[in-house]
Amino acid sequence: MNGIPGKPARVPPRVAAALLLTGMFAIGVVAGVGLERVRDRRGRQQHSVRDGVPVWALPERDQRRHWARVSDQLALTPEQRAQVDSILTRRARQLEAARAEVEPTMSAIMASARSQIDSVLTKDQLAKIQEMRRQRAKERGR
Repeated sequence: MNGIPGKPARVPPRVAAALLLTGMFAIGVVAGVGLERVRDRRGRQQHSVRDGVPVWALPERDQRRHWARVSDQLALTPEQRAQVDSILTRRARQLEAARAEVEPTMSAIMASARSQIDSVLTKDQLAKIQEMRRQRAKERGR
């Protein structure tokens, strides 16, 4: 820039300041977006997930307990409680129908993946994972 051979070019102070501010702004934007995503994810989990399971995926009895607590917290009138109960009944029927429709496909996908994983394992590993599966099934009451 300054045309003197052997000497490094000097960045004008205003350009250096502008570059520094631009860089700091970019870092702030990236950090802000990252923190916002973490905050949103945590907030969503606290409001819609119980023990890692969304409320809508819980058994109907647990959903009804959840909504009983919510109804109490909101001080719903008897009429509102009846309306919510009717909505929950319809939703339970719809979810059950959706599960029945999707379950065969999901089971086939899971069985295929399990078979593919088994084909990668050694005999010892295969025996171990089969025992782990039996134990898990036993714990789940199957």
